[in-house]
Amino acid sequence: ASLPIRHQAARVPGREIPWNLPREFARHCRALRGHPTLAVSIFGSAFYYFVGALVVLIVNEYGLTTLGLDKEETSLLLLPVALGIAVGAVIASRFSGDRIEPGLTPLGLFGMAGSLFAIQAAPHSTQWVAVCLSVLGVSSGIFSLPIRTLCQVLPPDATRGSVLGFSQGMDFIGILLAGPALALMQAGGLTPPG
Repeated sequence: ASLPIRHQAARVPGREIPWNLPREFARHCRALRGHPTLAVSIFGSAFYYFVGALVVLIVNEYGLTTLGLDKEETSLLLLPVALGIAVGAVIASRFSGDRIEPGLTPLGLFGMAGSLFAIQAAPHSTQWVAVCLSVLGVSSGIFSLPIRTLCQVLPPDATRGSVLGFSQGMDFIGILLAGPALALMQAGGLTPPG
């Protein structure tokens, strides 16, 4: 699929790779002070990946313990989420047209939260959980498309690559925090319904 993409020259070919990561992190955080929309987009994207990683961990445990599924069946519970994300991104792109529509982000966020709360209506029904996870996926696609697009178009050309790298670094920090967050929830007595 990538073969038709033409090679692009580096924007700043002589730029050194910064190896002091804490200093780079602080520099990027300071640079975001003058760009609130970009800052919200970057941290919103990191939150999205945090929630996504947390959902994967919880769905795996939920399927095994509460729904009584085996590992293969539990893995299949994540399929509606993945397909839903693709459908949600297409829906968001259709609503956005040729512009970025940040107003879709709250709609997607409410859909994500609502679908997770809706699981409480029938927590032991695999079919109901799969439907709720499908809605979660669609809502996730609607939530993430405007945020990721803003992260790509708002930075100036001269710093776009480093801002995108910072954004992706924040996404991975969100993913890495999901495991400890789940451990804290379990230590605090938060368990799946049932």
